[in-house]
Amino acid sequence: MLLTRKWLLRHALLLLALGIFLALGYWQLLRAGEGNARSVGYAFEWPLLALCAIYAWVRALRHDLRPPAPEEPISTTRHRPASATTAQHVDDESDEELAAYNRYLAELHEHDLRQRR
Repeated sequence: MLLTRKWLLRHALLLLALGIFLALGYWQLLRAGEGNARSVGYAFEWPLLALCAIYAWVRALRHDLRPPAPEEPISTTRHRPASATTAQHVDDESDEELAAYNRYLAELHEHDLRQRR
């Protein structure tokens, strides 16, 4: 999976970006050694940018390697906290507003499933 064309391009872009960022950091370090005070900040900034690129690359790797989570059915019933056990249970048939809301949620779920395919 990590040797597909897409990932080979990502690997190459990461290596190119790391080389550029570290070279620019070294260049700014040399300029800072010559007395350019502003370059001291840039000498630290470029390697930090390289670390950000590595972080983004690792996140993309983990995202592609992690299998998608199985979809769980969405419950259309009202969830109540444990402290509300003494309250009267309201079901969809006796509460038209709740029933309409649950139908709306079910339609949204179906629409989302159709768009994922």
